[in-house]
Formats: sequence, structure tokens, C-alpha cells
Amino acid sequence: RVLFRSILLLGGLFLNRGGESLEERVTDAVSDPVRAERATELVRRIDDSRDEKLDELVRHRGEIYQLLARHDAGSAELHRELDGLVTQLHAAENAILDLHMELRDQLEEEEWTEVFEE
Repeated sequence: RVLFRSILLLGGLFLNRGGESLEERVTDAVSDPVRAERATELVRRIDDSRDEKLDELVRHRGEIYQLLARHDAGSAELHRELDGLVTQLHAAENAILDLHMELRDQLEEEEWTEVFEE
């Protein structure tokens, strides 16, 4: 469950679709320039947050691999590190989901559908 949500929110939900980024899709869908600017700013914040969280997770993953390589590392230490990774995943998911909901609040239903419809 944690892994699926993480993949969805940190990766697939906001990736380019058909060669068009989320920012481009929002710009195309929102005709009101004021709301479009607010919405694209949220998209930039989503991108920045996702990139920052992914960088943190990669660093943490490296620490776990280093721990696994240590012969003297105990089970409790490994579980503690893995629990920390899960906590980071949850925090990343929550931050990105909050921004996603802020973006939804900036768009009208038709715009939202246009942006996220497959």
C-alpha cells in the first residue's frame, strides 16, 4: 500500500503525458490568466516538492544499503532505518497530496478533467 501510493504521488501522477507537462496542461486548460498563474505556481511547487522528496529518499536508500553491507548491523537497527524510510514516504505523499488538493481548488471541474483526463 505504501509503495503504490508513493509511486503514484511521487512519480506517475504528475509526470509528462503525451509529451506535455502538467504545467503545460494547466496552462492550456485554464483561460483566466490570474487563476492560471496561481495554478502553475502550485504545479511548480508540486514539482519542487516531489524532486526534493525524491532526493531525500535516494539519500535515505543509500544509508540503508550501507547499513545492509555492515556485517555488525543488527535487525533492530535495520528496522529503525526502514521505519524512517516509510515515515519519509508518508510525509512526501502528504505534502504532495496537499498541493494536489490546492491545485484542484484553483481549477474548475471542466478544467480539472481536461488536465487529468487520460
